[in-house]
Amino acid sequence: MEHWDTIILGGGASGLAAAAVLAQSGRGERTLVLEQAERPGKKLLATGNGRCNLYHTGLSAERFSSQSTEALSQSVQALLRAKQPVFWQKLGLLTSVQEEGRVYPACQQASAVLELLRAVAERGGVALRCGQPAASVVRRGEGFLVTTAGGEAYSARQVILATGGKAAPRLGATGDGYALAGQLGHSCTELRPGLVPVRCVNPSRVLKGVRNRSKVSLYLGERLLLTRFGEVQFTEYGVSGIVIMDLSSHMEPGRSYTLVLDLLPEVAAGELTRFLREKAQAHPDQKAEFLLLGVVKRQLGEVILRASRVDGKKRRLGSLTEAELSVIVQRIKSWSLRTEGTLSWEHAQVTCGGVPLEEIDPDTFQSRLVPGLYLTGELLDAAGDCGGFNLAWAFGSGILAGRAIAAQ
Repeated sequence: MEHWDTIILGGGASGLAAAAVLAQSGRGERTLVLEQAERPGKKLLATGNGRCNLYHTGLSAERFSSQSTEALSQSVQALLRAKQPVFWQKLGLLTSVQEEGRVYPACQQASAVLELLRAVAERGGVALRCGQPAASVVRRGEGFLVTTAGGEAYSARQVILATGGKAAPRLGATGDGYALAGQLGHSCTELRPGLVPVRCVNPSRVLKGVRNRSKVSLYLGERLLLTRFGEVQFTEYGVSGIVIMDLSSHMEPGRSYTLVLDLLPEVAAGELTRFLREKAQAHPDQKAEFLLLGVVKRQLGEVILRASRVDGKKRRLGSLTEAELSVIVQRIKSWSLRTEGTLSWEHAQVTCGGVPLEEIDPDTFQSRLVPGLYLTGELLDAAGDCGGFNLAWAFGSGILAGRAIAAQ
């Protein structure tokens, strides 16, 4: 049996960040990373469309979904104190703040981030072994016994569970970490796909592929849950796009939600009504389809007129009534889509649910139940919006866990 000070289970974002911190602190030679896949960081390479959206300058608890509201706020405050931009600078990574506060490596390559983390960890003595999924973790004396699926056994004083969640199994996610946490007495909330496209009732084939910047509100019955701004992409099954995926993380299985889209959020309803009325009066002999030409995308215009019971080919603008104009404006400003669930884990970017945050110390991510055990990243019940929030959570929790062990 091999004996180590620290064993990190998982060679993804949070595990490699913890390894880099331990390497820089002089604790690398007594640190082992066990990765279940044949190579580490596969999911990290896919983040930000291969550009690796490291962080977001607007990091706050409001940008996460979790059942542990108060504990989430405390954990996010700890992430802010971790000063991740400084961490990356000291690691040798030049970063760039881009649209809406998203932070990327200046080279725009996720592969560079992975190589940097590996290089710092390995130069500091950290051992990385791939193709070794952990089968069990049990308490033994004041330390832990880790056994792999292949029968290898290791002991350690500390263990960091950085195994990731269930989202995107094609990138190596297995969800095995929840069972490992359970072996040590931790609980787990219901798991569901997050940051995932949404299925809608009777999606329009005409709109497949159309994109439109919108204000989107999520309703459960009559109750408004959340509102987001962003680009909506219409698909053959419903809707997608960053704004939709952000809202999907707040949708529980088995419930029917309504998405209400304002297709022209920059234009007030009254202003739009006046504009369309004046356009109709100025061009009374034009076909009704001319009304929304230059106002919304052509395909949207067709669907809106049809839903408003106005024949765009046969009717003339001069024949439109005030009531019909009102209905058209209402369709543009509050177009309702009934949902029928989300797509599967294969299409998800993050796991919603996980180990409750009340079960960890928010400053160190050490277990409150088992001293010497740390839980980081997607394994925990904290799912962030698109834009760097989930990587900020993964990297930040790994950094804090690594620093806590290095300080002992």
